[in-house]
Amino acid sequence: MPDLTIHTTLTCASNEHWSRTVKGKTGTYKVQFGPVPNGPVQNDYTCNCPSFTFRGVPCKHIKAVRSQHCQWNSELELVGQQMSDNCPSCNGPLVPIRVGV
Repeated sequence: MPDLTIHTTLTCASNEHWSRTVKGKTGTYKVQFGPVPNGPVQNDYTCNCPSFTFRGVPCKHIKAVRSQHCQWNSELELVGQQMSDNCPSCNGPLVPIRVGV
């Protein structure tokens, strides 16, 4: 079996850490995207509302702000495109990531 080749690509910094505050009926909640310790996936959305805390499934607060999250990744773009220092989708910072192919 051949070894993996490591390539460096770029991704929007919001793919590592991102958060929004959402006003709910009974309070204000914080929706975050980032590392999930001991979770089934490496990164995911979390919310500090009672619904998400007890059920562990995406709540209405997550669903309300998910479309505001950039999630741009250079691997999803056409090869050979000129890259800048900022995310082409949201103009936020880019971070290098290493992937094995």
